Amino acid sequence: MIVIGVGNRFQGDDAVGIAVIERLGESVTCFESDGDPSSLIVLFGADPEVIVVDAMVSGLVPGTVTTTEVSLDQDSSLRIPLRSRSSTHGFGVFEALELARILGTIPQRLTVIGIEGADFSTGAGLSPALETAVERVADLILRLAAEETV
Repeated sequence: MIVIGVGNRFQGDDAVGIAVIERLGESVTCFESDGDPSSLIVLFGADPEVIVVDAMVSGLVPGTVTTTEVSLDQDSSLRIPLRSRSSTHGFGVFEALELARILGTIPQRLTVIGIEGADFSTGAGLSPALETAVERVADLILRLAAEETV
C-alpha cells in the first residue's frame, strides 16, 4: 500500500494531504505530490493499493472527511460519485485518474480521502478543524494498513 498526500504546503488548508503523510511518518510508504497529473499517474501505477489524501471544497463543514472507493465499471469507465469530484486544484485528482484509466495505470484498489478545507490563503497554516482531521485520517490509514498485513 502507498499513500499519496496531495497539496501545497504554503496554501493553508491545501496542505492537509501533506500533513497526513508527515503524521504517518515511516509507518506506511508515502509520497508527496503537488497534484501534477503526470506525477500522480506514475504514482497510481506504483502499487496495487493506493490511498490519495487531498483537500476538497464542496460546501461541507471544514474538517469533514469523505472517503471514496474508485473502481472501474464493466465498460472500463471510472465509477466515482459526483459529490466526490470537489478538488482544490484546477486539474484535480479525479481528472488525473481519468487519464490514468486511459493509460491503463489505475491500481487494483484506489481510495481517495478528501478533507473539507476552509482557508487556502498563502502562508496560512492548517485550520483547527483540519488539524483534528489529520489525526483521524492518519489513524484510519494505519488501521487500513494493519488490515492489509493480516
